[in-house]
Amino acid sequence: MTILTTIDINRPAAEVFRFVAKEPQQMKSWMKGFKGYRLERGRKRQPGSRAVLSFEDGGGQLEVVEEVAGVVPGRRLELVLKNKNMISEQVYEFLDQGEGRCRVRLISRVQLRPWLFNLFSPFVKGPMQRQQDEDLERLRRQLSAKG
Repeated sequence: MTILTTIDINRPAAEVFRFVAKEPQQMKSWMKGFKGYRLERGRKRQPGSRAVLSFEDGGGQLEVVEEVAGVVPGRRLELVLKNKNMISEQVYEFLDQGEGRCRVRLISRVQLRPWLFNLFSPFVKGPMQRQQDEDLERLRRQLSAKG
């Protein structure tokens, strides 16, 4: 299943990219349930690097492995997120809109595991879309407050 969210932020694209791509510890301020980032291999948020993201999920703990698939400085961040229940390819695009504004587009391609769980995609897509929309709205508010 594919989930797409687009949001406009009144900050320069380079600043938004830096905040999202280069400062993963900042995810606490905009990503629901995010608790921590632990680098395991490579350089932080560089192609080939691997980290473990910790989340609080319904009172429990959830760990997600993050592998950086690609980076175009100032413009694009490509991640692969994995845990026992899913694989998600995430592409963040940071599109300069001129006059110090940026459009962020997040494309998430999610495959549930085991594959049979994909039959439930229609039931989980709505909540996943809402969560992604809410996270990016928190990102917009966080960066707007810095202005």
